[in-house]
Amino acid sequence: PMKKLSTLLILLVLGGSLQAQSQWTIDTTHSSVQFKVTHMLISSVTGSFRSYSGLMRCDDQFANAQIEVNIHTESIFTDNIRRDMHLRADDFFGAETYPEIRFSSSSFTEIAENRYLIVGDLSIRDVTKPVELVADYKGSIIVAGKEMAGFEAKGTINRFDFGLQWDDTLDSGSLVVGETVDLILNIKFTRAAD
Repeated sequence: PMKKLSTLLILLVLGGSLQAQSQWTIDTTHSSVQFKVTHMLISSVTGSFRSYSGLMRCDDQFANAQIEVNIHTESIFTDNIRRDMHLRADDFFGAETYPEIRFSSSSFTEIAENRYLIVGDLSIRDVTKPVELVADYKGSIIVAGKEMAGFEAKGTINRFDFGLQWDDTLDSGSLVVGETVDLILNIKFTRAAD
Protein backbone atom coordinates (compact mmCIF):
# COMPACT_ATOMS: atom_id res chain seq x y z
CA PRO A 1 0.00 0.00 0.00
CA MET A 2 2.79 2.44 0.89
CA LYS A 3 4.54 1.73 -2.41
CA LYS A 4 1.31 2.38 -4.32
CA LEU A 5 0.77 5.60 -2.37
CA SER A 6 4.33 6.78 -3.13
CA THR A 7 3.87 6.01 -6.81
CA LEU A 8 0.57 7.90 -6.85
CA LEU A 9 2.18 10.94 -5.20
CA ILE A 10 5.04 10.94 -7.73
CA LEU A 11 2.57 10.77 -10.61
CA LEU A 12 0.55 13.64 -9.14
CA VAL A 13 3.68 15.79 -8.76
CA LEU A 14 4.82 14.99 -12.29
CA GLY A 15 1.34 15.64 -13.63
CA GLY A 16 1.21 18.99 -11.86
CA SER A 17 4.58 20.07 -13.25
CA LEU A 18 3.56 19.06 -16.77
CA GLN A 19 0.35 21.04 -16.51
CA ALA A 20 2.28 24.08 -15.25
CA GLN A 21 4.37 24.14 -18.43
CA SER A 22 3.17 26.53 -21.09
CA GLN A 23 4.16 26.77 -24.73
CA TRP A 24 5.08 29.99 -26.52
CA THR A 25 5.73 30.47 -30.24
CA ILE A 26 7.88 33.11 -31.91
CA ASP A 27 5.89 35.94 -33.48
CA THR A 28 8.07 36.32 -36.57
CA THR A 29 6.20 39.45 -37.69
CA HIS A 30 7.54 41.33 -34.66
CA SER A 31 10.89 39.59 -34.15
CA SER A 32 14.30 39.64 -35.82
CA VAL A 33 17.30 37.31 -36.11
CA GLN A 34 20.34 39.42 -36.97
CA PHE A 35 24.11 39.12 -37.14
CA LYS A 36 27.05 41.51 -37.46
CA VAL A 37 30.57 40.81 -38.71
CA THR A 38 33.56 43.05 -39.42
CA HIS A 39 34.53 43.75 -43.02
CA MET A 40 38.07 44.73 -44.05
CA LEU A 41 38.77 45.72 -40.43
CA ILE A 42 37.21 49.17 -40.85
CA SER A 43 33.46 48.53 -41.09
CA SER A 44 30.74 46.04 -40.22
CA VAL A 45 28.16 44.22 -42.27
CA THR A 46 24.81 43.60 -40.61
CA GLY A 47 22.46 40.98 -41.94
CA SER A 48 19.43 38.97 -40.95
CA PHE A 49 17.50 35.80 -41.64
CA ARG A 50 13.99 36.46 -42.88
CA SER A 51 12.51 32.99 -42.41
CA TYR A 52 12.61 31.13 -39.10
CA SER A 53 10.39 29.53 -36.51
CA GLY A 54 10.67 28.54 -32.89
CA LEU A 55 9.00 27.82 -29.62
CA MET A 56 9.62 27.99 -25.89
CA ARG A 57 8.26 25.66 -23.22
CA CYS A 58 8.52 26.89 -19.65
CA ASP A 59 7.08 26.99 -16.18
CA ASP A 60 5.73 30.20 -14.65
CA GLN A 61 8.24 33.07 -14.63
CA PHE A 62 10.11 31.29 -17.48
CA ALA A 63 11.68 28.80 -15.07
CA ASN A 64 13.25 25.77 -16.77
CA ALA A 65 12.57 27.23 -20.21
CA GLN A 66 13.41 25.07 -23.22
CA ILE A 67 13.86 26.85 -26.55
CA GLU A 68 13.97 25.41 -30.06
CA VAL A 69 14.67 27.58 -33.11
CA ASN A 70 14.96 26.67 -36.81
CA ILE A 71 16.38 29.21 -39.25
CA HIS A 72 16.24 28.82 -43.03
CA THR A 73 19.68 29.58 -44.47
CA GLU A 74 18.26 30.49 -47.89
CA SER A 75 16.55 33.48 -46.25
CA ILE A 76 19.80 35.29 -45.40
CA PHE A 77 19.63 38.99 -46.30
CA THR A 78 22.33 41.69 -46.22
CA ASP A 79 20.76 44.09 -48.73
CA ASN A 80 23.26 43.08 -51.44
CA ILE A 81 22.19 40.39 -53.91
CA ARG A 82 25.71 39.35 -54.92
CA ARG A 83 26.85 39.04 -51.30
CA ASP A 84 23.70 37.14 -50.32
CA MET A 85 24.27 34.64 -53.13
CA HIS A 86 27.85 34.14 -51.92
CA LEU A 87 26.66 33.60 -48.34
CA ARG A 88 24.17 30.97 -49.54
CA ALA A 89 26.91 29.20 -51.52
CA ASP A 90 29.21 26.48 -50.16
CA ASP A 91 31.89 29.00 -49.13
CA PHE A 92 29.58 29.86 -46.25
CA PHE A 93 26.21 28.29 -45.42
CA GLY A 94 25.78 25.86 -48.31
CA ALA A 95 22.04 26.50 -48.21
CA GLU A 96 21.17 23.86 -50.79
CA THR A 97 22.86 21.09 -48.80
CA TYR A 98 22.24 22.53 -45.33
CA PRO A 99 18.86 24.30 -45.47
CA GLU A 100 18.52 24.92 -41.72
CA ILE A 101 20.41 26.36 -38.80
CA ARG A 102 19.13 24.86 -35.55
CA PHE A 103 19.37 25.92 -31.93
CA SER A 104 18.25 23.80 -28.97
CA SER A 105 18.70 25.10 -25.43
CA SER A 106 20.02 22.94 -22.61
CA SER A 107 19.66 25.49 -19.78
CA PHE A 108 17.95 28.81 -19.13
CA THR A 109 19.26 30.42 -15.93
CA GLU A 110 18.43 33.77 -14.35
CA ILE A 111 21.76 35.55 -13.69
CA ALA A 112 20.37 38.96 -12.66
CA GLU A 113 16.99 40.62 -12.48
CA ASN A 114 15.33 40.18 -15.89
CA ARG A 115 18.55 38.75 -17.37
CA TYR A 116 19.09 35.12 -18.34
CA LEU A 117 21.98 32.97 -19.53
CA ILE A 118 20.86 30.60 -22.27
CA VAL A 119 23.15 27.67 -23.04
CA GLY A 120 22.44 25.35 -25.93
CA ASP A 121 23.61 23.56 -29.05
CA LEU A 122 23.90 25.49 -32.31
CA SER A 123 24.03 23.50 -35.55
CA ILE A 124 25.34 25.13 -38.74
CA ARG A 125 26.13 23.03 -41.81
CA ASP A 126 27.09 19.64 -40.33
CA VAL A 127 28.67 21.03 -37.16
CA THR A 128 27.01 21.25 -33.73
CA LYS A 129 28.69 23.16 -30.90
CA PRO A 130 27.61 24.65 -27.56
CA VAL A 131 26.98 28.39 -27.46
CA GLU A 132 25.93 30.91 -24.84
CA LEU A 133 23.48 33.78 -25.20
CA VAL A 134 22.64 36.48 -22.66
CA ALA A 135 18.97 37.42 -22.87
CA ASP A 136 17.29 40.49 -21.39
CA TYR A 137 13.62 40.07 -20.58
CA LYS A 138 11.72 43.10 -21.89
CA GLY A 139 8.42 42.35 -20.20
CA SER A 140 5.02 40.80 -20.90
CA ILE A 141 1.68 42.23 -22.02
CA ILE A 142 -1.78 40.88 -22.77
CA VAL A 143 -3.48 42.15 -25.92
CA ALA A 144 -6.87 40.88 -27.08
CA GLY A 145 -6.60 38.01 -24.62
CA LYS A 146 -3.16 36.91 -25.87
CA GLU A 147 -0.13 37.00 -23.59
CA MET A 148 3.12 38.14 -25.20
CA ALA A 149 6.69 38.34 -23.88
CA GLY A 150 9.79 39.97 -25.33
CA PHE A 151 13.48 39.07 -25.07
CA GLU A 152 16.65 40.51 -26.58
CA ALA A 153 19.45 37.94 -26.73
CA LYS A 154 23.07 38.47 -27.74
CA GLY A 155 26.07 36.23 -28.20
CA THR A 156 29.23 35.74 -30.24
CA ILE A 157 30.43 32.75 -32.24
CA ASN A 158 33.55 31.93 -34.24
CA ARG A 159 32.41 31.19 -37.79
CA PHE A 160 35.38 28.87 -38.43
CA ASP A 161 34.08 26.59 -35.66
CA PHE A 162 30.99 25.92 -37.79
CA GLY A 163 32.66 25.30 -41.13
CA LEU A 164 32.11 28.80 -42.54
CA GLN A 165 35.66 28.71 -43.82
CA TRP A 166 35.91 31.33 -46.58
CA ASP A 167 38.98 33.37 -45.60
CA ASP A 168 40.16 35.72 -48.33
CA THR A 169 42.81 38.05 -46.93
CA LEU A 170 43.90 41.65 -47.42
CA ASP A 171 47.45 42.57 -48.43
CA SER A 172 48.14 43.09 -44.72
CA GLY A 173 47.22 39.46 -44.05
CA SER A 174 44.02 40.35 -42.21
CA LEU A 175 40.78 38.60 -43.07
CA VAL A 176 38.34 40.36 -45.40
CA VAL A 177 35.47 38.95 -43.31
CA GLY A 178 35.98 38.81 -39.55
CA GLU A 179 36.39 35.53 -37.71
CA THR A 180 33.84 36.30 -34.99
CA VAL A 181 30.16 36.96 -35.61
CA ASP A 182 27.87 38.82 -33.22
CA LEU A 183 24.32 37.47 -32.91
CA ILE A 184 21.43 39.80 -32.02
CA LEU A 185 17.98 38.28 -31.55
CA ASN A 186 14.93 40.37 -30.73
CA ILE A 187 12.21 37.84 -30.08
CA LYS A 188 8.56 38.27 -29.22
CA PHE A 189 6.85 35.11 -27.99
CA THR A 190 3.10 34.56 -27.96
CA ARG A 191 1.68 32.14 -25.43
CA ALA A 192 -0.45 29.33 -26.81
CA ALA A 193 -3.98 29.03 -25.49
CA ASP A 194 -4.31 26.57 -22.61
